[in-house]
Amino acid sequence: MSVFPGNNRMSYRTLGYISIVALSTLFYELSLIRILDILWYPHFAYMVITLALLGFGISGVVTSVLSEQKKLFSNTTLVFLTLALAISYGGMFFFLNRFHVDFDTFKSVSYLGAKVLLVFSGLVFPFFLGGLILSILFTKHADMFGKLYFWDLVGASIGCLLVPLLIPSVGGPGMLFVASAISLLGICLISRSKVLVVVSLLCSIGLSGFIFSRGDDYLEIAYHMDKRGFRSLQDQRILTRWDTISRIDLIQYMDEFVWIAYDGGTQTSYFYTFDGDYEKLRESLPENAKEQFWDRFVFASHWLKEGTAPRVLIIGAAGGQETKGAVTFGASEVDAVEMVGSVIELGKEKYAIEPYGNNKVNAVRGEGRSFLRADKGKYDIIQMMSNHTTSSIASGSGAVSPNYLQTTNAYKEYYSHLSEDGLLHINHHVYPKMVLTAARAWKEIGRENFEKHVLLYYAGQWYNLPTLLIKMKPWTQAEVDKVHALLGDGFKRYHNPMDPEGSTLHKDFFTGTLSDELIAKIPFRIDVPTDDKPFFNHLRKRLKPVSYKEPYVEKSL
Repeated sequence: MSVFPGNNRMSYRTLGYISIVALSTLFYELSLIRILDILWYPHFAYMVITLALLGFGISGVVTSVLSEQKKLFSNTTLVFLTLALAISYGGMFFFLNRFHVDFDTFKSVSYLGAKVLLVFSGLVFPFFLGGLILSILFTKHADMFGKLYFWDLVGASIGCLLVPLLIPSVGGPGMLFVASAISLLGICLISRSKVLVVVSLLCSIGLSGFIFSRGDDYLEIAYHMDKRGFRSLQDQRILTRWDTISRIDLIQYMDEFVWIAYDGGTQTSYFYTFDGDYEKLRESLPENAKEQFWDRFVFASHWLKEGTAPRVLIIGAAGGQETKGAVTFGASEVDAVEMVGSVIELGKEKYAIEPYGNNKVNAVRGEGRSFLRADKGKYDIIQMMSNHTTSSIASGSGAVSPNYLQTTNAYKEYYSHLSEDGLLHINHHVYPKMVLTAARAWKEIGRENFEKHVLLYYAGQWYNLPTLLIKMKPWTQAEVDKVHALLGDGFKRYHNPMDPEGSTLHKDFFTGTLSDELIAKIPFRIDVPTDDKPFFNHLRKRLKPVSYKEPYVEKSL
């Protein structure tokens, strides 16, 4: 028996059913994005949005073609479709476990293309079913479209809110089964069969109980790609945490440190084994830098400011190397900001009690620029180490790759929060574009002679994190010599503020504006990113690969 009266009026159960379907569909979409961030890369995960639109589009066409079939609008059809929807959500767990797509290793392009087509076709099926249900209801009650759309949005909104709240408890793969449990509740609203209602309710409760009772023992989908060797090192994995922003895995494959793998190896950091003896650590530096840091460049700014008790801000604190460097060289106060809060929590609990437990350190979850805006004080050092997020959920990246920490607006905020002789310390790829962006911001705040405020080191084409040091006051020879004493052995100085004419960068880079002739010579896109167009990583200018023999081409490209 249908819940829809003959006069086409809607019951509250119908409106609730629409919300449930919309909720589960958005729940599936966002959960799938998180899962594919780990299995693949963020720009591939964006295809989930495209697949959702495709599935809903196909369902609309099917409904239009079959609109004369009265059975399509029957209660039985809706119950069947809802059951199929619930099964399809959970079925994606087994589907992704069975069919792997490795974009790094494949037999041939045609083989990869066929596999991608197969997997995308499977992933679109739940969207098709959800869209078909909504399309049937919207067609049947077209005269009450506004009310339907309102309850559709209510369900979708709740779905968006539930994902970040629940994912730390059940993990990405577990969320697929939670979506199934939610869909089964829809059967309870649409069906008049008491038996079917009871069975659906029990299945929903049982499925939810099973998923939530697992605790930190998350369901796992076999890894499709071996990002940074992550798949190969699963035997050394210590624990996994699904943060609201990224999934975090701790892997100990060496006694000296624990690898922090973000989103299945897409990004990386380390917790170094440290006993908290800063005096001993200082005495060992810089000779033994690699025992506690990636390399000497990590603490270059703190080395320079030693003895001045600087106030320091670390944006993207991660495993705590930069924070440890700040404390080691005598910082009076350190604000360490990390977007993935689980990393800070793990550090405080066990893996980086020092520096994160130090009374000079304020380690918090947050977004760097938002934290900076909220602090009205000045810093003597602002440091960022290759800081950007690859999380599709956090960045809203879609098919693009925004980086809001590398825009002219961002640099203006850094400059405005530095003390009179403050220092901005950044290690990030593509130094020509980084310098150009910083120079444009410098010019826009009315300052001049940027070339006298920049010191740049790089290890050559086989290393992708140049060290950019920008001082609010012009560099002195003594300061340049002090930094060179640290980095001169093993790193090449690409720009010396005491000798701007000897820079590896054309002088136009330090004005913030390049000539058309120079832009034409550079084989990658050199547009200056702003908050309106924060696409620092959009570099491809042509189909032909770039060569190290071309101007300003280095490893990070």
